[in-house]
Amino acid sequence: MYGVLAPDVGRAEPEFWQTDKIEHASVSAALSSASYVFVRRQGFTRWEAFATSLGLSLIVGVGKEVFDPKVDTDDIRADLAGGAAGSVFSFSVDVVAF
Repeated sequence: MYGVLAPDVGRAEPEFWQTDKIEHASVSAALSSASYVFVRRQGFTRWEAFATSLGLSLIVGVGKEVFDPKVDTDDIRADLAGGAAGSVFSFSVDVVAF
């Protein structure tokens, strides 16, 4: 129906939601969740695990961007969003299930 009301002339994918950004967010979320579980199993508190997992995912994401030929702030934002999502998800499951 979109093509009928407004023709799709040169419509590009929104910049932020390109496949690369989704990959950045997904990897950061997975890294953040995994590191949360690892830190909790070492005996640290939920808040310590939350901060550590979020920090680790950001360090890895920003570190990767520093070595890219062109630093892309949208990639860093995707890393932040994914890392935050992974940490919040893991923290929430930890609070509800344990």
